Amino acid sequence: ASTAAADANAERVADRGEGVAMREKAAMRQLVADFKSEGLTEAEVVRAAALFKRHDATHRGALSPRSFSSLMVKAGAADGIEYTEAELQGLLRRADLDADGDIDFYELTELLSRQKRLRKHVKEKELIQKRKAEVDARNAAKYAAEATEKAKIEAAEQRNKERLEALDRQIAAAEADEAVPPPPP
Repeated sequence: ASTAAADANAERVADRGEGVAMREKAAMRQLVADFKSEGLTEAEVVRAAALFKRHDATHRGALSPRSFSSLMVKAGAADGIEYTEAELQGLLRRADLDADGDIDFYELTELLSRQKRLRKHVKEKELIQKRKAEVDARNAAKYAAEATEKAKIEAAEQRNKERLEALDRQIAAAEADEAVPPPPP
């Protein structure tokens, strides 16, 4: 009888566990839907949730400043970013939307979303600057080629002018020789 009771109890626990897992999945789907509008992908929300859960040592749904800093250091390292202490303090100030000294999951995802938008903006700006530099370089090469061609043309025109002046002098000299009467015999 005790075996049957233990089996029934185990089934109830398993059913509760499945129910909890289903509720957690539903909650995660809702979070993903909410944060997609903020620009975070499902993978980013899942990653943030896992990091948050791992660093929420007290399981109270909020990160202390120390836990938040630890989380950001690990998240930054995964993205190839090393934060200084001053940068971490700045991130904490920007993340703590309600100024209670702790960071809840919503505040964390809001910060991550803002950082993602900022990185995207910076990348777009860098791309624009790169393209502008490429255009400037092409234009500089074009202007240099035009200046070189113009200099060649001006040099050729100068040579032609000098040749014409030389011819004019020769013609004038020849005409002067004809105009001089021959010396008397």
